[in-house]
Amino acid sequence: QLMQNIMSILHEFKTKDGRTVTVNRFQAKAATELTQQAINAGQKSGLKLISHMAASLTHIDGRQASMAEFRALPMKDGLSIVEKLNVGLKDIAVDKDGVTTANLPSGKTLSVKPSDYGTLLDAEDLHGEEMRFFSMIEMLCTIDGKSVDFVDAQLMDGLDYLAIQAYLNESNPS
Repeated sequence: QLMQNIMSILHEFKTKDGRTVTVNRFQAKAATELTQQAINAGQKSGLKLISHMAASLTHIDGRQASMAEFRALPMKDGLSIVEKLNVGLKDIAVDKDGVTTANLPSGKTLSVKPSDYGTLLDAEDLHGEEMRFFSMIEMLCTIDGKSVDFVDAQLMDGLDYLAIQAYLNESNPS
């Protein structure tokens, strides 16, 4: 149980006033649900979207932080949490066939096949607009040499998902 709790913590620190702040790990599906909640609540800027996600994953002294509590954190602390969610791929290389390889935040190796605009449209047709990125992961990616199916894409580590999503947004803007 203790090891499971340690593994579920992404970031932990103490505030100046002695409170313990933890940010929990999350699955990819939670990232999309939290983003959709923020959009539905009228949050439109990238900073507000990521702050909504950060607040939803943050616990202060063992209980879920409200957005008001998150906003009241010292700027340095709030930014350190948001920074943990602002991830990207590392060691990116593209081979002669256009296949991208990179390291995910988890340390796993990602390969992404080249794609075109039609891939984006096909991904949306496959499982719907809200699930487009999971479909693109299913269609284009392997992780540690293994294909990623639609369900596994939803269950993958949230930071890995955010890094892949950022890469796909850069290379396949919608």
